[in-house]
Amino acid sequence: MKISKTFLRGSSVLEITIAAALISIGLVGIISLATRSQRSTDFSKNNNLATNYSYQAIDWIRDLRNTLGYDTLIYYLTEDGSNPVIYCLNTNLPTTEANLKALTNSSCAISDHIPNTLFSREISIDLSNLASNYITAIATTQWEGNKTYTNTLEVKLTKWQ
Repeated sequence: MKISKTFLRGSSVLEITIAAALISIGLVGIISLATRSQRSTDFSKNNNLATNYSYQAIDWIRDLRNTLGYDTLIYYLTEDGSNPVIYCLNTNLPTTEANLKALTNSSCAISDHIPNTLFSREISIDLSNLASNYITAIATTQWEGNKTYTNTLEVKLTKWQ
């Protein structure tokens, strides 16, 4: 049996270069897709955590309204006469009147983070509608990734009769 000479020839340098280029393009695409997928997963995880931290702040102000009463809460919020009232909530959330009174009306500094996290959380309470017996609270949680991300929740708290 005679073997054809075409089967005995090796691959040319050009064929090997083209094959290597195609394989490289495929690998770069796969790595790019994996990197983008990881970034998307990290963002989703952090956004979910930020949402939870924002909900904690909203639940905190709602619980204060329910336990202290609307009028007592408004008394403490209007003590220094500023509007809006902004509290940096990067430690344990205050649960007593004394702890609420001890809060400082100020935004979070750049370095203020919830312990052992990359999140910063504050609540801004708009007192401009007190005559209508409601206040608006906006909880904002921020974190740094390849840019600054913000998660915001808003609630209107009314005076219960």
